Amino acid sequence: MRQVDVLIFDGVDELDLCGPVDVLASCCQTLAGRWGEKKAFRVQTVAERLGPIHTAHGMRILPDKSLGQAMDSDIIIVPGGPAARKEHHPAGVLEWITKSSHTAELVCSISSGVFILGRAGLLGGRKVTTHQTLIEELKRQFPKSTVISGVRYVEDGQTLLTSAGISAGIDAALRIVERFEGAACARLAAQRIEWPSPLLISESPFEPAVGGRR
Repeated sequence: MRQVDVLIFDGVDELDLCGPVDVLASCCQTLAGRWGEKKAFRVQTVAERLGPIHTAHGMRILPDKSLGQAMDSDIIIVPGGPAARKEHHPAGVLEWITKSSHTAELVCSISSGVFILGRAGLLGGRKVTTHQTLIEELKRQFPKSTVISGVRYVEDGQTLLTSAGISAGIDAALRIVERFEGAACARLAAQRIEWPSPLLISESPFEPAVGGRR
C-alpha cells in the first residue's frame, strides 16, 4: 500500500483536494477482476500546522499530520486554489516538497498547485499544464518549462504529473491508479464515481504521456 500525502493550506480549492482524495482513498487492489478488501493507497492530508485549514470556499479541514510527520511519502499531491499562485510560500512547505521529491515515486499537482511546485524548483525543463485560464501566467513565471494547453493532464517522465483545472484532478488521480494498480483497477475506480468517459484513461499504463486531450 502506497502512502499518498496531500498538501493542504489556507485557500486550497475543495475539488482540487477532494476529487483525488476520493478516487485514491476508496481504491482497493484488484483481485480476479474485482476490487478486493486491501486498500491500494493510504491517503493523508499534510499541512504546515495542525490547526484548522480554511479552504477557498469556506470549509474547515483538520490535517492528518504536519510536514515533519510526512517524510515517507510515496506519492505527493499538491492541489491548487487562490493561495497557490502567491509569490511567497512558507519556506518549510517548499523545503518539504523539494526534499520529498527526491524520494517519492511521484509528485502531482492539481490545477494551480503547479505554481507551488515551481516555487519549490521542480519545473525547470519539464512538461507541465495547469488551469486553462492560467496557461500564459505559468509560461511567464516559469519560462524554462514547456507548458501544454488543451489537455487534462501531462506526465513528464516517471516522477512528475500535472493536471489542468479542478475536475481534471480526477483524471490525474485515475492515471495514478492506472500506473500503480493497473488499467482494470482504474476502470473500476472510474465506474465507481460514474466518471463520464473511460477513454480519459490511457491505454499504455506505464508510458509517460500527455493525457486526456479533448
